[in-house]
Amino acid sequence: KFRKRIFHPITSCCTTKNKDEQQTNLLQEHNKNTEAPIRNEDFEATGFVIDPQNYIYHYWLGIISLAVIYNFLLIPARYSFKDMDKQLKILWISLDYIFDSVYLIDIFIQSRTGYFSHGLFVRNHHVLSRKYFTSREFYFRDLLSIIPTDLIYLIPSFRFVSIIRCNRFLRINRLLEFQELTESRTRFPNAFRIWCLVCLTLTLIHWNCCAYVLTCQYLGFGTDRWVLPNSAKNETVLMLYTYCFYWSTLLLSTIGDVPLPTKRPEYVFVLFDYMIGILIFATIIGSLGTMISSQNQSRQQVREKMDEIKRYMKFRAVNRKLESKVIKWLDYLYTNRQVLNEEMVLNSDLSGELRKDLAIKVHLESLQQVKLFNDCEPNLLV
Repeated sequence: KFRKRIFHPITSCCTTKNKDEQQTNLLQEHNKNTEAPIRNEDFEATGFVIDPQNYIYHYWLGIISLAVIYNFLLIPARYSFKDMDKQLKILWISLDYIFDSVYLIDIFIQSRTGYFSHGLFVRNHHVLSRKYFTSREFYFRDLLSIIPTDLIYLIPSFRFVSIIRCNRFLRINRLLEFQELTESRTRFPNAFRIWCLVCLTLTLIHWNCCAYVLTCQYLGFGTDRWVLPNSAKNETVLMLYTYCFYWSTLLLSTIGDVPLPTKRPEYVFVLFDYMIGILIFATIIGSLGTMISSQNQSRQQVREKMDEIKRYMKFRAVNRKLESKVIKWLDYLYTNRQVLNEEMVLNSDLSGELRKDLAIKVHLESLQQVKLFNDCEPNLLV
């Protein structure tokens, strides 16, 4: 007992010190791995560098997004509807290589896109290129997306089979980046979110339409009521796509009367479509509910405040005349200022310089209308 009382505190202190030293060493190693040391030459402008906050970068994201959308929509359609690929073969090949060149230019743009390090903007293009070309995203995403899989066209059995270009789908991150940047800069974010949701729904219906045509080709036209009839082979591509798109919309929305499946692949296809349709409806309803609630959030705050004031006036037995005055004032406050606490909104996340500029924009015109300040200089009013 005497030995434990004497030596146990000493050993515990030693172990705690060792643990503290290990934790500090781990933190230092983590900081060394996450942040590189500051070098002045990294922040010197040495060549062409793009600021991601500039509108030129936003416009370029729009161009690369068009290339991604083209591949996402046209590659499945050309693989499913063979006649469309045969009739406009020169057009599709020209567009393919034009958008492939856009993909190559995008690699150069990404290697020259600056970023912030230690609070400063890195403008050295050698540092930016080294960081990008040694990153995992370049090898597993951007480089794989530009592999010339079109060389498989040289094999006669794979001549102009567009599905071999599906590696172009890997550049979808640029489309998502364009969506986030546009949503943060647009004045109508709710309308833009609804538009993106509608485009996503139409894209899923388009893919399902292409999958339905491939399933009919695999099972054979006219084998039963669920697949396309034999007369569909003589229809034009536009008419055939219109019917398949209509059928896909009915199946995914679960609101139309479609023929019952009879074979096992047909049952699997219909069940999978029903599950996708349920997810689409849940996403649409949830997104619309969130947009509507966020749009009416300020109005809901005013209503809650008015209800509290009405309950207070009822508890204190305030007369009708004074109560109507208070309600009219609150209505005026909402219609003219849109918020109850303006100071809380302005002082939330804005810097001092932005708060000053915003206050000048809001209140300078009112100050200039006061007779006492007519002879004052603008700097004094500011």
